[in-house]
Amino acid sequence: MVSGSSSSRVGQWLIVSVLVAGLAESGLAQMQKQNTTWIYPTLGCRANRDGENCYPFCPMAPNAHCEKKSVCRPTYVKTSFGRQVEWVMAAANPTPPDNVYIIRMGGRPDDDGKSCCGFSPVLQEDIWTVQSKLVDPDGNSEGVLAPDVENWPPMSTDDVNDNARKASVMGSVISLNLAPEILNITHVKFTWNVTRQEASTFAVTPVYNVSYDARYGYSILDGEKRLHNTSACKKDVFFRICSDPFFTAEPKDNTQPLMGAPSPAGLEFLDVATCGLSVHTPCIRSPGYLEQVGAQLQQVFDVGMFNGNTNHGVRIGEEIKLELTLSTLDAGGKVQMITVDDPGLPIGAELTDDRACGQYTVCRTFTWTPRKGQEGKVHDAHLVGRSSSSLKPEVEPCDEIYTKETVFRVKVLGPESNWLSPSDPAGPPSNADYYKYQMAGEPAAWAGNAAVGTEFIVTLQCESNYVPKIDMEGDTARFEKVSTEESDPQNGKRMSTYNFGYTPKRGDEGSTKIWRFHCGDNQNVQESFLTERLIRTVVVKTKLCAYSVDAGETLSTMTRRYQLSTNWLNVWNANPMLLTDPDLDLTAGAEVRIGPVYAVKPGDTLNTVAAQFSTTIKKLLSVNPHLTSETAPDMQLLGAMRLCIIACTSHPSPTYSYKWAY
Repeated sequence: MVSGSSSSRVGQWLIVSVLVAGLAESGLAQMQKQNTTWIYPTLGCRANRDGENCYPFCPMAPNAHCEKKSVCRPTYVKTSFGRQVEWVMAAANPTPPDNVYIIRMGGRPDDDGKSCCGFSPVLQEDIWTVQSKLVDPDGNSEGVLAPDVENWPPMSTDDVNDNARKASVMGSVISLNLAPEILNITHVKFTWNVTRQEASTFAVTPVYNVSYDARYGYSILDGEKRLHNTSACKKDVFFRICSDPFFTAEPKDNTQPLMGAPSPAGLEFLDVATCGLSVHTPCIRSPGYLEQVGAQLQQVFDVGMFNGNTNHGVRIGEEIKLELTLSTLDAGGKVQMITVDDPGLPIGAELTDDRACGQYTVCRTFTWTPRKGQEGKVHDAHLVGRSSSSLKPEVEPCDEIYTKETVFRVKVLGPESNWLSPSDPAGPPSNADYYKYQMAGEPAAWAGNAAVGTEFIVTLQCESNYVPKIDMEGDTARFEKVSTEESDPQNGKRMSTYNFGYTPKRGDEGSTKIWRFHCGDNQNVQESFLTERLIRTVVVKTKLCAYSVDAGETLSTMTRRYQLSTNWLNVWNANPMLLTDPDLDLTAGAEVRIGPVYAVKPGDTLNTVAAQFSTTIKKLLSVNPHLTSETAPDMQLLGAMRLCIIACTSHPSPTYSYKWAY
């Protein structure tokens, strides 16, 4: 009995086991025929109601089943920089109470072949990133626009019941089960706070695509959970981030981007030595600023030569050349620069037509040479940028967007010139000529004395915030520029040095000549602002009875060269310290006196002077060119006059009064 009874129980157990196994196999086969289902609020979902044409924005009750055709087509999303992009995927399990697992996976949605694997084809995965303030559970502080594609592992029952359940990849994707009390329905939420455009680190916005799949888990007898079946379709979602068109320009005085332009990662904002005050080349100051004009905001970029925060402007007569660029970050974007009709460009400025200079980028060249009359003011070039899309409407192209009215503001320098040398009128206080010409209204006059054949030299230095220049007015003389160099780099000033040289010739004895010098700029901008501060006057008086010696000359050759026709013994006697031996060559450059200088007294005539010094009227006229042949021998001479005396005898008379001119 026991044995029979035992055998009977074993047989019954085997029968039950076979039946259960059969049921298990039957249940497995049955479940394999079922699918998970996308339900509202899945992106792109609409109700399975014939005749409705409200895709993708149909009002639906939560958890309503999506119409398969609508939910399975690719869905396009777009957003702007600085905003949040978000969508939800939801799926239901046909075999409650087991839960549904929505798996994020890579894909290749149909976007005219423009995107693949999370990136548009123009991008490189290792550089096209965006900095984001979103922080994921692992503490990563930098979100990325298109992280590496990974499959999420299935959520366990504990995960589904945990409201804090989150899974993220590089801070950009967050999944959260929004209905933990309903185990056979799972929601996955995608959110990303898109960084501001000026903080982005890429040049073209990629089209970011995400593919989703849904599976459900079940267990039969053995308790082992299995993932089975796919949803009604693989769901492709991809979005584009639309940018505002933005200007860039070269040259800039630093490496900081202009307003609205992306900031390349790791960029250091340093001064650029290729332009600016230090090299006297105009720059554009980055990043610019906003300016309220009436009810509108303009974005303004200053143009000039910068030193720190100071804009020293540009100069009249010097060409400004700026390369202006308009770009968008939109895939398939088209951009166009537009000149604002009023006020447009500065008078005389030119702007070339748009030309392609990169993907989604156009360039124009702005050139302008400020003219006299435009100094001391600011002049604006007004532009607007427009971006549009070349993509078809079905793929949610970015909208047409205009920039703010953009002003490139050029400051034109007013001239600032001043004398450096001579800083004050030169000449000894005892020099009566200095006071005479100063009293006559000659500003900053100073007098000098020269001998026939000896060059009188003055060095002049003028400083200006332009290129300094000195102009000369007066008789022919040597006047040449020596150099131009920096004098005040902090204020963009330079100094030009000039040499003035005047060599009196035979016939200039006793004459007084005046030269006026104007310190200004190479464009003569300050020409109409002549003041005493900018004028220097040189007064040169040529000595009487004094002549310079050339190398290798003797008394005889010197007197013949100057056509003095005087007795060399008189010359020797008049220069006892200079001429120790009449047979030796004279020292080159030495001044040789040929006689005394006589100060005319009241009542003197040529006849009386000639008689007094035992000479002739002809000799007096030959060495006193300030006298003329029309001077009558018996005409009284002016009391302030001086005369060079050449005697006929070998020894000067004791009555001579030696008063040498200087």
